[in-house]
Amino acid sequence: MAKSTLKTAVPGVVVFLSLTVWIFSETGMAGDSVGRLLRSDGDTVDVFDPQTVAALDSMLRVRDTAKFNGCFMVAQKGVPVYCQCYGYADYFAKTKIDTTSVFQLASVTKPITAVAVLQLFERGLIGIHDPVYWHIPEFPYKKITVYHLLTHTAGLPDFINDEWFFRRYLPNTTYMDNEDLLKILVKYNIQPFFSPGYKYSYSNTGYAMLALLVERVTKTSFEEYLAKNIFDPAGMRYTFATRNVADIKDSPAFVRPYKSLSGYAPGYYQKLDGVIGDKGVYSNAHDLLRFDRALRRNLLLSRQTQELAYQKGLTAKKDTFAYGLGWRQMQAADGSRVVYHQGLWNSYNPSFFRYLERDMTIIVMHNNVPEFKPLKMIRDAEAYVLSKIAPRPSDGVPTTVDETAAETVQESGGGEPNVNLQR
Repeated sequence: MAKSTLKTAVPGVVVFLSLTVWIFSETGMAGDSVGRLLRSDGDTVDVFDPQTVAALDSMLRVRDTAKFNGCFMVAQKGVPVYCQCYGYADYFAKTKIDTTSVFQLASVTKPITAVAVLQLFERGLIGIHDPVYWHIPEFPYKKITVYHLLTHTAGLPDFINDEWFFRRYLPNTTYMDNEDLLKILVKYNIQPFFSPGYKYSYSNTGYAMLALLVERVTKTSFEEYLAKNIFDPAGMRYTFATRNVADIKDSPAFVRPYKSLSGYAPGYYQKLDGVIGDKGVYSNAHDLLRFDRALRRNLLLSRQTQELAYQKGLTAKKDTFAYGLGWRQMQAADGSRVVYHQGLWNSYNPSFFRYLERDMTIIVMHNNVPEFKPLKMIRDAEAYVLSKIAPRPSDGVPTTVDETAAETVQESGGGEPNVNLQR
């Protein structure tokens, strides 16, 4: 995308801004356990079970509620069974957070970027093992593939986390975008830290290049592609991508970042906000639940492609690691599979956990990083809901995993299933 477009609001942002006239009148949920909520499909659900609310409320408060500024949602089969919102979208204006409040997703953007890339694969426009330069001719690394970028095995220095390496190349004042980042890689002949495929090493640079790949292949902006092919089909009414926080920072529905809740010091924005794909999507708890449902209903990707995405990554030495095509992986308290992602950017610290066999989702939206760590609270809530509410897989619960695809994965050793990943 040309630099000149950075200063114009993309369609998703325009829609978002127009919604803020009425967005806060929709619920009125801040600070209280919610009696009626929107379902992910727009319907309502009955009053939450009091025992569930009391138990999860207790866990939340034990984990230092005063340090939590955001929303915590637990859903079963697409229906929220618990949702609490605390704190302020804008502390100084005393605008409270509710479930329609919009947060920066930070690295929770990465599964969305991966879905976009896998859609191109399903349409025959790319192969997962294509060299990236086939689609971005200026890309200077001939051996790096799409798979390497998706699984963080490309070896590219991370333009955010390897700041010590990149700061000499980054512009001092102006926003930079994905094309600017590519130009830096080319102009300064930046070399990978290791040979592609050698090992896993988390890199935001790779996901920025994936967003650029989507733009080059589709000949449309990444923001527009996501709106048309992911957000609209999934019914994600409040979700959008933008490269320029100035487009939205004055909206009352936008949750401001805070560096510290003790003094509500405002968070910061920086030139790296102009790079998207690794971050740059804004959403809320209900829309992430809609994203989860759209995946489970195979509206965005086929079951077979999703199963490929949920496999562990594979190095060139055939070692596996717990990151697939856009998703981290772990086991739940009962041993069932979880795919998830968390994020950390400009004081935003969201978490998105999907329990594949148990059809459960836990979503945490949070905008104050230093004083709150969500993982312990997520695991406590997970253990409670799995033991009290969620039926076990043996009870006949349908999963997102097609059995044939699962068998293929096991036969291939979990790395490269017997599916043609080329164009």
